[in-house]
Order: sequence, then structure tokens, then C-alpha cells
Amino acid sequence: MKKAVYMAMCSLLCVFWTGCTQKDNQDKQAASADEPQEEYLFPFEEVEQFTLDKGGELLEFELNQANWELEDGGATLIEQEQVNDKITTLLKTAGVPAETFNPEKGTELFKVITAKDTVSFYKEHDDYYGITGQGTYKLSNFDVVSDFSPIYFNGGALLAEDTEALRRVNFSTATKEYFITKDKGTLSDVETTPFISGWYLHDYFKTPRSVEYYTMERILKSAVLLPSHKINSVPSGSDMLSPISVVFEYVDGDDQQFSIVAYNEAVQSYFVEYQNSLYEVPKNVVSVFAKEGLQLVDRFLYILPLDAVTAIDIQRTKGEDYHLLIEHDVTQSVLTSSFFLNDRQVDEEAFRKTYQYIAVLAPVSEIAPSEDDLKAAVLSLKMTYTFLSEGESQTRTLLFYDTGEKNTYLCELGSKEYFSVSKQQLDDMLNEIQKLSDN
Repeated sequence: MKKAVYMAMCSLLCVFWTGCTQKDNQDKQAASADEPQEEYLFPFEEVEQFTLDKGGELLEFELNQANWELEDGGATLIEQEQVNDKITTLLKTAGVPAETFNPEKGTELFKVITAKDTVSFYKEHDDYYGITGQGTYKLSNFDVVSDFSPIYFNGGALLAEDTEALRRVNFSTATKEYFITKDKGTLSDVETTPFISGWYLHDYFKTPRSVEYYTMERILKSAVLLPSHKINSVPSGSDMLSPISVVFEYVDGDDQQFSIVAYNEAVQSYFVEYQNSLYEVPKNVVSVFAKEGLQLVDRFLYILPLDAVTAIDIQRTKGEDYHLLIEHDVTQSVLTSSFFLNDRQVDEEAFRKTYQYIAVLAPVSEIAPSEDDLKAAVLSLKMTYTFLSEGESQTRTLLFYDTGEKNTYLCELGSKEYFSVSKQQLDDMLNEIQKLSDN
């Protein structure tokens, strides 16, 4: 009897939830039907030829055995695979109807002329639009549109034969001079282990810092080939910049220098001076050289491979102190480690998970505090790392000060470098260590 009642209740619940689910699905479908549907701007499978028109500069492309090529037979600046990818992505541009867009309030980027239609691309603020013979669309996949320049296909200055020839990049601005090189400077071998680019920023901070991998990849590509188009003068409406001088030093001594002098938002291009001539360069190529400081480097306060760490001491002015100890033992080339928190052995997996919260501490911004700021700052926490590098024990200290800021601490590294650090991130770290202690 109980089983029959239970089965009946289950059946009723199933009917109830099925009905709710069907109604929810119907409501979602009705709402979806009311929303504008995304449409392709081109019949991309049918397009075999098109003309790119940017400000009257015309480039004609044709599809030849699955490869997009210039009709005049000219060589493209970027590799064939990149050409195919850019054009295929462009021809698959999609958007939703946006008839309220007024092209007079936007900036025309370029036109694509096919046998059946002309599509004009515009930018207004941070939004991108396409106008076809069928209507106006707000673009949903606009990345390629924002960086689709004829310069990629028909312009460029060859600076070196390959990236191996580059040995150093020098930067000079109105206020600072710094450089990038493979020399790790004062960093120990262990301190460079977590980083993969193999290049280091010098003279910007008080100690060298590793250049972020993808940032360095962009720099290396430009050090070989700078996509550019020679022009006579900077277009009107451009923003003149305080010049940024960039010098590529190569192993053969044939150094190359260019200076970034202006930027134009409408055409998404920088303008550079190179060998006494002026060139237009796509924004995405040159913007990496306009980055400064923390935008260039791996964004960690201080990170070490855990297998090299022997201790981390955390002393707090309020709350419990923590002493993390790691004992390493090598037997027949096999490393084994034991992990302790406040003299109590803890699980290795749990310890490694907690260490991730220590490793990812990141600077929010650079700070140059005045003497009065430092006098007013109150020490909140001190972290001391002890680690082995090349058989020697070394220590590094981080000090965190409360300056009255709601969301950040002032962090002082051992070399009197100062950064702001998120209070929330530090609290998360301390909470994870406390969880490890409680288990």
C-alpha cells in the first residue's frame, strides 16, 4: 500500500515537473522568438571574389584552390594560413538587425564589395556595425573587423631574417628608459623557473621581471616584420603622442629604430617614424610597444616553484601567525616532500592547493608613496619566503601595509618597490591557510 501511494506521488510529481518544464521551454521559445535573430552579412559559401575598399585604397581578392590571394598576383605580407583565416572570419561576420544605428554618428572603417552586395563596416563608441543592401546589423563577432587592415596584405618593412637575431629591445619615453633582454639580471635560477617567455624587463622596476609570454610573442613578430604602409603625413583628427622610441638590437649589429608619434581611432592605426619616413601601422601591431610596466610582465607579486621552497612565514599584527615548512628529500633522483603547518604535518594535495593562493598574489598597480605616506602606513602582515637556489638558501620578504584604502594594501618588496595589492586576494589566501590549519 505504501509503495502504491509512493509511486502515485512520484507520478504526480513527474507530471507537475514535466508541465513546468514544458511551460518554461515554451516561455523561453516565445521570448527567443521576440528577440532579433542573428544573421550572416555575406553568403560566405558563394563568395569567390571581393574588393576591399578602405578610404579609396582598393585590394582585390579571389579564391584559388581554397586559398585567398590578391588578384594581381602580389605577395601578401602575412602567411597564407593567416590570410585565409582573416578573410574566412570576415566573410562569416554575423549580427542582429539594428535599424536605429545612424552611420553619420559612426566612423566608417572599410567596405567589402562582392558580386551581389556591398557591406560597409562602421564603429560607434565600442560597438561595430555592418550595413548591407538588406539592412543594418550590430556585429556579434567583430574582432576581425576591428583589426582588418589592408596593411596586413600589401605593406611592410623587413627588419630581420628571424627572431633568433634579436638580442635586446630598448624603449625610451619622455620620462623613462628601459629595455627587454634574455639576461635575467639579479634573479636566481629558481626565481625564473615559473616563467616561459625567457625575456626580462630591466630598469623599469628596481628588479628585473619576466615579460609575459604572449606579449613577447607579439614583440618578436614585429622585430622581424613590421606591417606598415608608407604615407606622407599624419591624417587630420589623429592624436599626437609623446614619442615612444623603440630600438631593436640584433646579433649582427644591424639595429633598427622606430618612434611611435600618433594614433588615429577612426582608422585603428598608429603612425611611426622609421628611417626618416612616416608609416601607418595597424593598432594591434604597435599597441604592445605602448604598454608600460605591469602591462608587459607576468603579473605576480612573487612566485616560486614549491619544490624549491623550504619555508613561508606569515606574521600578522592581528590574528594567528602561520609557519609553513616543507622538508625535501632526494633518493635516487626522486624528490619526496613532507609538508607542515605550524609544526603539524598536513596532506600534500591540500597543501599544494593552498599554496596556489599564495602563488597567485598579484599587484594591482605600481605606487610611488611619499615619505609621509610611508610614515602613516600601518604594518598588517609580513611574509618571508625561504628557498633553495643552486644549493644555497635565500630569503625574500614582502610587507603589507594598511594605508586606510578600502580595497587595497600597500605592498613593499625587499628592494623598496611598492605596489597596491587587493585586500580580498590576501584575505582569500589567509582563509585557505586557516582551512588547512583546521583540517
